[in-house]
Amino acid sequence: MQIKANLAALAAAGMTAWTQPAEVPGADSGKKLTVCISHTTEAAEPVARATVTAQKMFAEIGVDLIWHDGARFCRAHPQQAILVDVVADAPKTQPAALAYALPFEGQHIQVFYNRINRGNTTQTPSLLAHVLVHEIAHMLQGLDRHSETGIMKAHWDVDEYRSMETKPLTFTEEDVRLIHRGLSARMGRPASNLLAAHR
Repeated sequence: MQIKANLAALAAAGMTAWTQPAEVPGADSGKKLTVCISHTTEAAEPVARATVTAQKMFAEIGVDLIWHDGARFCRAHPQQAILVDVVADAPKTQPAALAYALPFEGQHIQVFYNRINRGNTTQTPSLLAHVLVHEIAHMLQGLDRHSETGIMKAHWDVDEYRSMETKPLTFTEEDVRLIHRGLSARMGRPASNLLAAHR
């Protein structure tokens, strides 16, 4: 599934930098998900900040994300892992998409850094965090559905782009139910080999 950018809303939002909290609540929730993330050198700092925020957003619904830089850990421990590749440029086959996930395959996400960064580095970490959370939630739900409000909307509007800078968007109750159902099923899966090579 993909979330597409509302380019007019993104441009109009006038985002500013978002200071991340130092501690992440909910780390003792017991429901853990391993996520390996690969990225370009240019994206290193925004990715580091975005993953802190994404972890906090999931912790608030009782899910603890365990992040690893690069794909090596997930290749060695493929059970239930999700692999995220933050690529420099979006392919022409994905017009307007900020990212692309394969919820039925269950392991791979691509994030298109050029469409998230857009030359405005102050907004990049918070937007990247929301894109990561949106796509990881698709993977956990195992569905290509979207919600009417919050993180899982297909298209965020101007107010939502502005809001995510100071207060993260939230999941609906149905989103949370589907995420926990999917995560429980995922944790019960036997070990399997990665379905495709990941750089």
